[in-house]
Amino acid sequence: MRPDRLEGADAMHALVIGVQPPLVESLVSRGHEVTLIHEAAQAARVRDLVPPAVHTVAIGSVTSPESILGALAYLGITAKIECVVPGNEVAVVPSAIVGELIGARSLPVRTALACRNKAVQKATWADIVPTARWSVLTGSDDDIPARLRDADIDLPCIAKPLDKGGTTDVGMVSEVNELQTRLAELAAPLLVEQYLEPPEWHLDGVIQSSEISHFMVSQYCSPVLDTKRGIPVQSMTYPGASNAVLYNAAREFTHRAVTSLDLTDGVFHLEAFGREGEFIAGELACRPGAGMIPQVGRIALGIDLWDAVGRLATDEPVPPAAARSQDYLGFVNLPSVAGEVNTVDITTFTELDWVVDVVERRAVGEIMRDMTRGVGFGMGYVMVRAATREDLRSRLDTVTDLMRTAQRNRTGIEL
Repeated sequence: MRPDRLEGADAMHALVIGVQPPLVESLVSRGHEVTLIHEAAQAARVRDLVPPAVHTVAIGSVTSPESILGALAYLGITAKIECVVPGNEVAVVPSAIVGELIGARSLPVRTALACRNKAVQKATWADIVPTARWSVLTGSDDDIPARLRDADIDLPCIAKPLDKGGTTDVGMVSEVNELQTRLAELAAPLLVEQYLEPPEWHLDGVIQSSEISHFMVSQYCSPVLDTKRGIPVQSMTYPGASNAVLYNAAREFTHRAVTSLDLTDGVFHLEAFGREGEFIAGELACRPGAGMIPQVGRIALGIDLWDAVGRLATDEPVPPAAARSQDYLGFVNLPSVAGEVNTVDITTFTELDWVVDVVERRAVGEIMRDMTRGVGFGMGYVMVRAATREDLRSRLDTVTDLMRTAQRNRTGIEL
């Protein structure tokens, strides 16, 4: 038996909403009983990735508290659930609502909403952390130019849904008629904000009892929104020991941004713009970042960020940070060619001694998806390491170039 495995009164019955195998495995490994509620469309993934000991329940949508509560009621387990944990971005608010209604441990609804709804988040940050100038447009707005002038927003600006994740339905708009078209297509309110120039950062970590206990600072090589133009995401994580000034400024800024949303215990992913010491908040999510951020965290912080989610949900402390490397770490979301058959085995990249890990999203023979639709629609991810920032950037570019050449020539990767 593992020394950190719980028994008896210490073990909880956790309800996980949304498929997240590392989170489920963390809870099960520490002796907790787990019920997983997932969408019916995810049934095959659940069969392949979730341990047999886990109770699984399929519903139509994990965004519906009514469906979740209904499933618990007809199974007769509502009173047995002791904590509710979101397994993905869209389950954050439903998990909080369900937890509050059944009296189980969960995020407060107000905090969950502030960490999900972009307008609520930016309104909460007013006078606490700098943000881009912003406003919310609806289909009933008949004078959009006036709304933009009132908010002091110039074109081009960024338009995005209030509560979708990643870059889904996010874009830069240069004309008022583009905003009108997006409002009609989305059929929902739209947040518009002033475009901010790079650099763009992501600040990731863990907060416990209102203090940041684990923290890493990363910079995107180009803005994430560039994926809309076919430019893959590249991220570089700076080692803390050799970048103390950067870390101190970023930590103070992040602490204000996180605690102002009343997130006192949780895992966070904060995106920001600006120069060192002059950060401007973009968006904050109360879950681990996507891409290979969890894999980078295992090396940079010495912990599993999804394990941290499970521990905090069950009121257990997260082990102290234990960085195992002072290298610069980074990853690239490999580009795809939408609609074509993949001919490239990306696991070939593991033959390079500076490649740390590879995550394959599309195997040889599968149809490639359109990466302009969202940051997770590429071919997969490659994580690399280097002694300097310059070498890391060069290696990320090398991986990207090798991938594009192999796709263009329809050959294997030539190292």
